[in-house]
Amino acid sequence: MVYNSNMVASVIIFVLRICLVAVVATFFWQLIEPKTKQARVIRAGLLVAGMLVVLVVVRIFGV
Repeated sequence: MVYNSNMVASVIIFVLRICLVAVVATFFWQLIEPKTKQARVIRAGLLVAGMLVVLVVVRIFGV
């Protein structure tokens, strides 16, 4: 039974990670509505920076 509970915990943590990435991406996607090419580039840069921040947070807290 310990194996099953560890597996369930791993799946829950994985789903929470995916949700965190989706929330950050959605936030930046709605934050900037691109009307020019420069705005699209800025939004893409913010998305990349946001994903790097998520990666750092996940690595630091070891989740």
